[in-house]
Amino acid sequence: MNLRFTPLLKPLIVITLAAVTGGCAINTPFRGPGYDPDRGVTLNDAGDRLLVALTHATLNERRRNFDAEVGRVAASLADRDGLVAYSLRKELLGNEAWTMTVWRDRAALEAFVASSAHQHAIRNSAHELAAARFLRFEIDAAALPISWEDALALFDQPAPAAPQ
Repeated sequence: MNLRFTPLLKPLIVITLAAVTGGCAINTPFRGPGYDPDRGVTLNDAGDRLLVALTHATLNERRRNFDAEVGRVAASLADRDGLVAYSLRKELLGNEAWTMTVWRDRAALEAFVASSAHQHAIRNSAHELAAARFLRFEIDAAALPISWEDALALFDQPAPAAPQ
């Protein structure tokens, strides 16, 4: 049987796939050198409060460099001092991606942001970003892991008013 796609059939298939998978995202398990799913936080010098960093990236149509750089940065995370755990999320057919990292403290997070792996990723994939949002907040260590549903809801909350 030889199937041929008429000019109208191909866009219909694309639209149907987008409707079926639209908004569908996949994420990695919550994992890291300072976290065990059965025991919770295992990082020896972690206190009762930890720092969470969330990133939401909206990408333009070219995202090959971005995905490759996220993979390289994720591979470097196991060696980061002060990292508790992380999870990555991206739309299957869309243009959105998220990162969630949990750190011992602000110094550990800022050292990661300044690291060569992270800086290299920014330089090599910034042209693929249409927009980016960032959130940082503290959390009780006992509250881990954070679900992606809860993390994404935080982006929808209004920012706290600046002190006057």
